Amino acid sequence: MEDWDHKTVSQAYQHKTLVFAAGNVNGFTFQNVLTVIDAHAPEIIQNNGQYFISSAEWPERGINIVKLIFA
Repeated sequence: MEDWDHKTVSQAYQHKTLVFAAGNVNGFTFQNVLTVIDAHAPEIIQNNGQYFISSAEWPERGINIVKLIFA
């Protein structure tokens, strides 16, 4: 999938999520990007001490969930 050019609607759906770090809620800038993950509208879910992340429509249509492992 090509990056969206912000002009046409055909490529408007993006599966890129930027992960930021900031010392406070007003400190988010593009210089604070830690990584980019292949996920659309991700949410972190905790269940029985385990963590999972969801992605809407990517890589398959629907909601996908994968276990997070912190290294």
